[in-house]
Amino acid sequence: MDEQLFYLLCAAVDEEFDRKLLKIGPAGCAFREYWRQVRTEKQCDAPGIPDPHGAPDTPDKADRAAEALRRENAALREALEAARQEAQQLAERARECRQRLDEAQQARTTAEDRAEQARAQLEAARQARLPEQRQLEEVHAFLRDLPQDVARLLAPYYALDSLLIFLVGCGQFSRLSQCWDACGKAVAGGAPGEALSACLRRLLALYNLSSTDTPATAVEPQPGDRYDYESAQRIGSDGGTVRALLLPGLRNPGGKVLHKALVRLG
Repeated sequence: MDEQLFYLLCAAVDEEFDRKLLKIGPAGCAFREYWRQVRTEKQCDAPGIPDPHGAPDTPDKADRAAEALRRENAALREALEAARQEAQQLAERARECRQRLDEAQQARTTAEDRAEQARAQLEAARQARLPEQRQLEEVHAFLRDLPQDVARLLAPYYALDSLLIFLVGCGQFSRLSQCWDACGKAVAGGAPGEALSACLRRLLALYNLSSTDTPATAVEPQPGDRYDYESAQRIGSDGGTVRALLLPGLRNPGGKVLHKALVRLG
């Protein structure tokens, strides 16, 4: 048998004994004692055979171990530097994300403030328009609820099917005067005056809203007042005292009585 191979086989058996994979009996102990003696005498000439007495590594082997350690340390340093750079990158990304989050939060707060201001302005504008809106709704309700007989009397003078055109007509005193005259003739002919009186008062108020001059006024003698033929006209009765107002009269903005109040005397 080749001598080197023999030494390798003996060294392998000795390693197994060292790792306690094989049970050592008397023969094994004798083998190890003989092998250690032979190995010492040969001074470990066979390459790759470990020294059974634990002799120090050869210089070449120590250099290889040191080089391997250096490579391992270099790899660890590279890994550490890579981890450090990655940590810096993550910290920078976190800072950028925080900055974007703060900017988004600020933008949201600004948008909410602007929205709240817009809502407040809208509410203020709505409140400012509310009185006019309420007046328009009241006029619309007035036209909608007109009794048919009253609507027939007003129709020749006012557009009752269009709120806008109706309001434009309310600003013309001539229409108001003509409508007042027609209502007076109807009451003088026996028509009830309550609904017509309420209608004429509303038309008079709408005219005065559109006029910048001295307002026109109604002539309204009260029950118990002395009868004044210059401002009132008696209907189907005699006496010197007003008993009931059937229909108010009308004075123009200059104070002249254009239509006398219709009264019943008693």
